Amino acid sequence: MRADLEVTEKERTVVVAALQSKFELTPEETGELVELAESEADDSIDHYQFTSLIKNGYSREQKRKVVEYLWTVAFADATVDKDEEYMVRKIANLLGISHREYIEVKLEVRDRDIAPN
Repeated sequence: MRADLEVTEKERTVVVAALQSKFELTPEETGELVELAESEADDSIDHYQFTSLIKNGYSREQKRKVVEYLWTVAFADATVDKDEEYMVRKIANLLGISHREYIEVKLEVRDRDIAPN
């Protein structure tokens, strides 16, 4: 959400909805989680401290789902900035997701989320 240094309301909405859905959180819990995550991100020096936990604790399918969530946020405003693409690729790489899987997930999300209804 913060990769391109501009957080849109649509991106924030997608993140909040994903968190509420995945973890069955109340709006208050979600707000606290987002605030905590933003604070942790502000204080971090790299992504490894976060991605290493996922890489070591998640199955391949769960890691792929994380990349899907990242792409969903990146496509939230229907435009993927080069910085957003770079960040998703970097995180996917840190999670051990192959380039082929990274592209597959990107195309799946793109086709699902921005296809005309």
